[in-house]
Amino acid sequence: MKSIEKYAMLTNLEQNDTKLVAYQSSTSSVSDFIHRWLRDNPRGTWPQLKEELSSRFAEVTDSQHAFEILNKLKQKPTENVQVFAERLLTLAKEAFRGQDGTRAIIQSQLINVFINGLSQDMLKMKIMRENPDTLQRAVTIAMTEQNLRKKFDLRRGKLTTDKTGYPDRQEPMEVDHFRPARRCYNCNKIGHQSKDCRARKMPRQVNAFDQNDKDKGRPVYQTDKPSKEIVCWNCGKSGHIQRNCYSRPNQSHYQGN
Repeated sequence: MKSIEKYAMLTNLEQNDTKLVAYQSSTSSVSDFIHRWLRDNPRGTWPQLKEELSSRFAEVTDSQHAFEILNKLKQKPTENVQVFAERLLTLAKEAFRGQDGTRAIIQSQLINVFINGLSQDMLKMKIMRENPDTLQRAVTIAMTEQNLRKKFDLRRGKLTTDKTGYPDRQEPMEVDHFRPARRCYNCNKIGHQSKDCRARKMPRQVNAFDQNDKDKGRPVYQTDKPSKEIVCWNCGKSGHIQRNCYSRPNQSHYQGN
């Protein structure tokens, strides 16, 4: 209906023509209902038809239903502050129909709904810190903070935005609980990294084969510190390596021949 009223305003349509435009642009059960209504109410006006359409096909049926939806309203991933605020105002008109929306108690309720519905905690804290008295003031604060952070990130040259238009990064100054916890892999404590650990560092273990388990093929764990004893892989004796082994063929020159 908003699109129909926008088209009627731009083209200066009369109310009778607006009813026909609504009938032409509607489909399915809505089109059938408008057809019956125009046939039964030939002198009916567009405001009357709009009220009938709202009562039958609108998602919000009454003020109480609108108020329940308003309290559960959340900012969608594809919405920025401006779009979310407009959606909130649309529901607020239905929830507080017939009441003065400028009253302080109503404005306070709308501000709380706006703060609870925002997806960015930094904007929530900014609005709560400023403590605005009207919803429009709260929306202005959120928009100003959003634009300011965008400018700051552009200065740094590290602007990465998500679908909501906000910088896709965490702010440890105001949202400290989002900072990832650091755990040391040496002492398994939180608060520092393993390279800065003051505890005694455990020797790193690697897979190796001990001389006694060479034939068995059983892996044992040894530290990075090499053994002082040299063992020959050819004869199994200590004191030399395989290439200098006396038991190998063509090694008679080591025996004085």
